[in-house]
Amino acid sequence: MAFLGSELEEEVYVSLLLGGFGEHRLASLNWSLYGLKQSPHCWYTTIDSCLIAKIGFCCDRFDCCIYTQYNGTILAFYVDNMLIAGTSKEVKFIWGKLQEKFEMVDLALVSHFLEMVVLWYEVSRIVYLTQEGYIC
Repeated sequence: MAFLGSELEEEVYVSLLLGGFGEHRLASLNWSLYGLKQSPHCWYTTIDSCLIAKIGFCCDRFDCCIYTQYNGTILAFYVDNMLIAGTSKEVKFIWGKLQEKFEMVDLALVSHFLEMVVLWYEVSRIVYLTQEGYIC
């Protein structure tokens, strides 16, 4: 649902089916849809401006989908998958700010993200990232 929450920067028209209207009609889109070539760019500019201007993140120099804050909080996203790493207070704050603007679902603690396996050891407060699925 990521692409559905971003405004289009240029005019895009779609042809409506000939069913109920009886004649050929065009409709102007205000929001992006899956399948439009502009949709990924619109979504990126929408989420980027929200993260930087409203929540106070800085974009990484080497990867435009990694954002950091001065307090060590890290946010990574890939299309419509997002991972927030930080203190529970910071994660809840960021989650609340993002939920004000976007429709989101919390999947709780992460166990997999982009083909990586995440292992939590709460007693020793250690998190391991592995890519065991790639090893033959």
